Amino acid sequence: MQSIIGHSKQKKYFEKAVKNGDLEHAYIFAGPDAIGKKKFALEIYVQANKSIFGLDPDLKIVLSDGSSIGIDEAREIKNFFSLSAHAGPYRFLIIDDAHMLTVEASNALLKIIEELPKSAVIILVSSKPALLLDTVKSRCHTVNFHSQSPEEIETYLSSRKLSQNDKDFILKISGKRIGKAISIIEKNIIEEIKKSILEFKKVLGMGDFEKIQYAKKLSDAGNYGDIIEDCINYFSADFQNNRKILKGLLGLHRILSQPQYNHKLAIENFLINIQ
Repeated sequence: MQSIIGHSKQKKYFEKAVKNGDLEHAYIFAGPDAIGKKKFALEIYVQANKSIFGLDPDLKIVLSDGSSIGIDEAREIKNFFSLSAHAGPYRFLIIDDAHMLTVEASNALLKIIEELPKSAVIILVSSKPALLLDTVKSRCHTVNFHSQSPEEIETYLSSRKLSQNDKDFILKISGKRIGKAISIIEKNIIEEIKKSILEFKKVLGMGDFEKIQYAKKLSDAGNYGDIIEDCINYFSADFQNNRKILKGLLGLHRILSQPQYNHKLAIENFLINIQ
């Protein structure tokens, strides 16, 4: 598991479990987004089946893509586990954003977990494990993951060909999440994020009309959640001088995470009320 950055305690636990053949049937990998939980799950699969990721029919990955995971996916999972392991000793299922499972799909998954063959392993990856059904959680072993330390992310950044200014910026914006840092570099969006934050800061000092126009622009672009999150991480670096705006941003972020609210109006209200 040398490619995994951080999570040393979890590495030791699973290296021993794989070596001794002591993997449990069902796990919940709980922790913040973009810290490597899914990658860790894939690495366990590779180690346990001694396989090359992408070439093994014994792996099934279910992704939510922002929408709910329904009963159709649960039926596919049942069919997947009805087959015997092909290339290795295990059949692995990884469900990313498992908190997106519908109640119907969760109940179907519960039945699947209760009837799993010895060769089956299920890993539910979630940043919001509290949303999982209690009955599902009771059948799984929960493994908690935490954000990487600044030192661990700095070590990764030192291996990349970046200016010191960009390294410092990524460290600040990533919020101690290695997945976020990697994504920024791979997508080559450092300058784009800098531009978005600079524009946001300028708008804070403008009049109500300009703020309303900016809120519309942000809402229409669709990526306002990412921009607000980047701003939270940016302003958090100087917490003492940015307490007021951070309080407002965190409140806004909570609203934006709930689809029942009018997000454009929430952004407008935040901007107008911040002086």
